Amino acid sequence: MSLSALCSLRPRLRPPARRRRPGAGGSSILEVLIAVAIIGVAFVGVATLSNVQNRSLISSTNLSTAQSQLDADVAAVRNLAETYTWCSGSGGFNGSATNCANATARTENYYFPISTAGTQITAFETACKNTTSDTLNDPTGSTATTSLVKAINAITLPSLITARTVVNDNITAHRLRINYTTSTGASRTLVLTPTVAAWCP
Repeated sequence: MSLSALCSLRPRLRPPARRRRPGAGGSSILEVLIAVAIIGVAFVGVATLSNVQNRSLISSTNLSTAQSQLDADVAAVRNLAETYTWCSGSGGFNGSATNCANATARTENYYFPISTAGTQITAFETACKNTTSDTLNDPTGSTATTSLVKAINAITLPSLITARTVVNDNITAHRLRINYTTSTGASRTLVLTPTVAAWCP
């Protein structure tokens, strides 16, 4: 027999079957569980971060809104302090220029009593002296029906402003201090003197 014929008679060898390691199937399940846990933690982290950002955005928006409301209220208070007058012989606000000898608010003839009657000028000068019964600003808002303080307190508070407190900063200088607090924790202090005080002797 030839060599090639002999070789063909040899049984063909098969590679030995692979033996599976114990627990090999379990490790793939464990890997899937670990991957799921990692993805879950990542989702929780993203959700938490998104929540924090949303709260921060809302807080920032509220703070910005509160500052805008404070600016608007301060502007309204300043407007009252500039239009408070004694041109008619008693403190108040005269919307009509006719009441102040055709002088409009914020002009020099708008503030001092227009009458030459000594009683009106005396009343103004008495108010300038800030006696307990008749003060220029009427600090407590308890005497004059059209006092500056009452007018300030009558301004409707914006939604985020929780309090506006008007007190005397310096009664001799006719200076008022207005303290603001807001629901966002922001606060502001405004110190002002009504323009009419410049006409005091």
